[in-house]
Amino acid sequence: MNWTPMIFWVVVALGALVIDITTSSFMFVWFAIGAIAAIISIGLNAPIVVQAISFVAVSAVIMAIVIL
Repeated sequence: MNWTPMIFWVVVALGALVIDITTSSFMFVWFAIGAIAAIISIGLNAPIVVQAISFVAVSAVIMAIVIL
């Protein structure tokens, strides 16, 4: 198993959470949720393109829900 994509998405999720905690504006939480979706797709043996699409799609949907 190649750990590079997993490490990348964990860093993205943690980075988004750190930014949210330091700014206390909760403007990056949907990126953390999108990164978690990408990590789940890794568990399903999805290629990197599917991981990126799931990250963008989940982030966009959560962003749209929160903004409404």
